[in-house]
Amino acid sequence: MKKTIATILSIASLFSASYANASEQRLSELESRIENLQQQLAAQESDGYSSALENSWTQHVSISGLIEVEAGYHRPYLGDSTSDLVLATAELGITADISDWVHGEVIFLYEEDGTDLEIDVAAIHISPPRAPWYLSGGQFYLPFGVFETHMVSSTLTSDMSETRDTAFLAGVAQSDFYASVFVFNGTNKEDGNDHINNWGVQFGLETEAADTIFLSELSYLNDIGDSDTLQNVLSSPNVNDYTAGWNWFAKVDTGPFSMIGEYTSALSEFESNVLMFNLNGAKPSAWNLELGYHFMINQRHATIALGYQGTDEALPLELPEERMLAALSVNVQDNTAVSLEWARDQDYEASEGGTGESADTVTLQLAAEF
Repeated sequence: MKKTIATILSIASLFSASYANASEQRLSELESRIENLQQQLAAQESDGYSSALENSWTQHVSISGLIEVEAGYHRPYLGDSTSDLVLATAELGITADISDWVHGEVIFLYEEDGTDLEIDVAAIHISPPRAPWYLSGGQFYLPFGVFETHMVSSTLTSDMSETRDTAFLAGVAQSDFYASVFVFNGTNKEDGNDHINNWGVQFGLETEAADTIFLSELSYLNDIGDSDTLQNVLSSPNVNDYTAGWNWFAKVDTGPFSMIGEYTSALSEFESNVLMFNLNGAKPSAWNLELGYHFMINQRHATIALGYQGTDEALPLELPEERMLAALSVNVQDNTAVSLEWARDQDYEASEGGTGESADTVTLQLAAEF
């Protein structure tokens, strides 16, 4: 009897030990599975967070660019003709929606034989949703002139008065009307004073009726001598008085036709020791007239355009007295265009300090934007 009881107790003891070992094994496996699940959950949360960050970045920041490659032939007023192949423009822009109110913009620019790689534009724009007003601060092109063109080359109005500076701008836009006022500290110093005393205003109207769009803009700058081109030719940045300037631009799009007109001018003569023309103080001006026709070639958008431009008392700026142009542009692919332009320049007469001769330039351009 004792032997039987001992045997039963021995079996029970073995069973208990076996059961305990099995429980511990199952508990260890369960802990391992929980740990694996926690690791997977953490990885998923991390991936989700990274994905959310990525989605947020792509939704609020955009990158754009422009590449223009040009092959050109040039017959100057005097001397031998030349030809060249250049990277005319390499531009990279980054814009960011910082908030519903605030937007940032940075544009890098490189122009072979013209502009070393630089920050062309860097500005902060503030515009509340559905509000009629906006603010801008930073380095940007002042709204003095529009300079829109169908041509490959820039307009003479742009060559004369395009102005980039670090400025603060306040504007309003309501219905078809818009206006802005801006202030900056220009390069020219009136009586040697180094202060924020340069300013300008812009007024515009853009309206549409039936298939016609009309745009007109008038702008004023209290010192046109601060334009990029004039800064390169003025004999001195120290002046007794600023030389104000004004610009008027108009454009009409009706059906397949597009007409452009622009005029820019100084409002008075520069001091003769600062900018001279024909032994007197110069009062430079420039204008541009264009007619464009838009059509289709093999289901590709194309534009043919004619232009007539001119200047007055702008010989010191190395600009021609007259320019005639013709251009053809075809979108060979989405955001990719091939353009051909011919331009004939007529120099000022010899009695005014020019050559009286003409020059021709032919430019073939391949442009792509993204």
